Amino acid sequence: MQASLHQTRRRRVLRLSAWTAGAALAMSGAGCMRLVARNPFPDLPPERVNAEIPPEQLRDDLKSYFELIERTTPNPYLFVPREQVEARVASVSAAIDRPLTRRTFMPYLREVMAAYRIGHHYALDPKEEFNAWIAAGGRPFPLNIRVDGDTLVIASNEPPELEGAMLKSVNGVEVTGLLSRLRIATSSATDAYRDVSIADDFRQRLWELEFEPPYAIEAEVASGTSLERTLPGAEGKPIRTMFDRMFDSEGGDSAEAEKSPSGPREDFSFHMLEGGVGLLRWNAMPMTARQSWEAFLQTTFRELEATRATGLVIDMRSNGGGDSSLAAPLFAYITDKPFRFSGGKRWRVSQDYEQFFESCMQWWVRILPWKQFISPSLASIKVGEERLFTNEPYTLKPLEPRFRGPVCVLIGPRTFSSAMMTTDAIATFGLAHLIGEPTGGVPTDLGEVGFQRLPNSGIVVAFCTALFIRADGNERNNSPVMPDELVPFESGRDAPLEAAIRWVKRQSGGG
Repeated sequence: MQASLHQTRRRRVLRLSAWTAGAALAMSGAGCMRLVARNPFPDLPPERVNAEIPPEQLRDDLKSYFELIERTTPNPYLFVPREQVEARVASVSAAIDRPLTRRTFMPYLREVMAAYRIGHHYALDPKEEFNAWIAAGGRPFPLNIRVDGDTLVIASNEPPELEGAMLKSVNGVEVTGLLSRLRIATSSATDAYRDVSIADDFRQRLWELEFEPPYAIEAEVASGTSLERTLPGAEGKPIRTMFDRMFDSEGGDSAEAEKSPSGPREDFSFHMLEGGVGLLRWNAMPMTARQSWEAFLQTTFRELEATRATGLVIDMRSNGGGDSSLAAPLFAYITDKPFRFSGGKRWRVSQDYEQFFESCMQWWVRILPWKQFISPSLASIKVGEERLFTNEPYTLKPLEPRFRGPVCVLIGPRTFSSAMMTTDAIATFGLAHLIGEPTGGVPTDLGEVGFQRLPNSGIVVAFCTALFIRADGNERNNSPVMPDELVPFESGRDAPLEAAIRWVKRQSGGG
């Protein structure tokens, strides 16, 4: 059965990440949100922190996760066959032969999640155990790394002699085997996003594998010389989950996002480069920053007009997504072409999905017709039903001052989720020129995320409820968004940005 979303609703529910359910319930800002919403996953009681969990209960959690995905996801076997996932569940379950804490269980759980090759299959870090470790003096691994082929390269410049060196071992564990294990346990539809995820989460994953300071490392510099160092570890910071930040009693980042004119955590920034080229860095798409984002865009495009800018470069290489509808006001400043963010989505509603939404609400909201408020489309689907919603291209009402010069967008393996959908619309409908590397996510993929605690470990896991179809409508195409010009990042220089500046100058007649 097919249905067509109305244009205004399409912008709001294209990819409503369910972790923003509380924000969707909030009719006006964080203050109102505290009246209608609550943290669905409060801290576990002290007696469960660092407790050992019997093997049979952990195996039951793996089975529960597999069954959860079966109930909630339209097609969890988009990239791999069901038999392959079942085999991974069986092999991981058989490997659990002793009681484990939540910390040491995480690598096993992550391996099962990664078997689906779905980027939105993940679990929240066991913050209670990690925060207790930090409070007791634990210090995480101190070096940043990047994955280069089948090696790990040190990206930290302190100590300086290690920067750019190849990491060979950590606490006696060979990096080749460590990298293989991390790859097996990292969810991603593309190898590129898998590897940047490993780099971004390296310290946390080492902690889950029980690496402790001091960290004895061996590294090899470009000359082939081997260096050995013993490092004390970095100062650790307590973990706050996305739900803590959204629902805590102080309003957390949600409140700050609405107050800040430039967006939280440098989610977006703008400055003029030499030669009259504007550079807009767009690193995240938080729903809670809608007002500051729109104010930021108004200021940015006024500056582009006042300075008679020759071109605009939009850098989305670090944008992991959020709320797709934030792209609409940006598009309204730069294009009058019709577009759509996706061809549509297959949306499944389950009891698990409804229970997650209800767990985010105060009791009095749950007795209201809350589904109609979040999305009329959601309200129209019965529990256990799956429906296909299709989208038609549409044209936005222009926003002034319009920018009519050349626009280039930078993309790469960290361009994911709603950001990847935005770049898919750009590529499909020719809204701007794309330079860089393929996106980490793929447009025809699973999303619309809900969350649930596993029954025995209490670990919070994500599940997907919708299959999004890429903007060109081709449901069988599972490739990432490809740039118009493939320009890989080079260590020591930003080759994609340099290429983008050259392109906009050529387009504007500046050489």
